[in-house]
Amino acid sequence: MNSSQSKNEIFKRYEFKKLCHIIGFKQTEILSLLDNIDNTYKEWSEKKLDKKTGNVKTYKDGTEKIRTFRDPSQFLKTVQKRIKNNILASN
Repeated sequence: MNSSQSKNEIFKRYEFKKLCHIIGFKQTEILSLLDNIDNTYKEWSEKKLDKKTGNVKTYKDGTEKIRTFRDPSQFLKTVQKRIKNNILASN
C-alpha cells in the first residue's frame, strides 16, 4: 500500500469515527447496522385497491397491481433521524 492509499484509509476511518460521534452511536453499532442492513427492513406487499369500487386494481394485461412496503427498524429510523437533525439540518 502506498502512502497515498494509507492516508486515504486513515482519513476514511477518522471521518467514520467523526460521523459516529456526531450522531451519538458507537462505531460498532453502526458497523453492525451496515453489516445487517437487509435485515433492518420489514418488507410486505399489498394489492392496490380502487377507492371507488374496492376491487383490486389491474394493469391493462390483467396483472394485479401490488405495492411493496419496506419499513425500517426503529434503530435505523433513529440513525436516519439523527443524521437529518445533526448533519443535514446544520448550517
